[in-house]
Amino acid sequence: MLSDAGAVRATAQGDTGFLAARGKRLWADMSTVSPVESRELAAEAHRHGVRVLDAPVSGSLGAAVKGTLVILVGGAAANVAAAKPLFDVLGRATLHMGASGAGSATKLAVNAFLLATMVASSEALRLGSAEGVQREELLQAFARSEILPAGALGKPESLGRGEARTAFSLALADKDLRLVEETAAAAGLELPLSKAVAGVYARALAAGLGERDFSAVDAAD
Repeated sequence: MLSDAGAVRATAQGDTGFLAARGKRLWADMSTVSPVESRELAAEAHRHGVRVLDAPVSGSLGAAVKGTLVILVGGAAANVAAAKPLFDVLGRATLHMGASGAGSATKLAVNAFLLATMVASSEALRLGSAEGVQREELLQAFARSEILPAGALGKPESLGRGEARTAFSLALADKDLRLVEETAAAAGLELPLSKAVAGVYARALAAGLGERDFSAVDAAD
């Protein structure tokens, strides 16, 4: 599980890359990259006789420690079956989303939803606070109204204080949103909300918050 496609290629390619190793191999790339990059990497792996899956995960540090990740897989069904004993150790669910690139596409869709929700949560807190409502009371209202998904509800205190332990860095969130924009453009889609959310994260990154948790977007303004 590496940070981006450049890191994946540096590890896989060349005389010292693992694609050059001999023997029967199955590669599950659990990095978050674009569907196009996943398909390109899969094609290169196949030329080396390597079976490959794109298998990014939903969930971050806490879920990884507990073994409760959700693994989003693209690739041949036989390869998914071969990798499932390992996936069962790492996560609570393995979802086969389709052919090569489908796992990566699903991961970007999941993160687009999560990151938009975090920005919406931040704006809602600011709105209520501007009218004199205590942030802690607002967070209680959000939780009792069941309007936030688990990824945001898991950070109520940190969202209120901007002090979350970094489980998913703001810099990686910014990278993923750029991948969302690239993938949408390649598909001929316009995603105005995702574009606006990407702008919010880009400004937070420019403000020096890249190493903080993605929920620190609340501290950018």
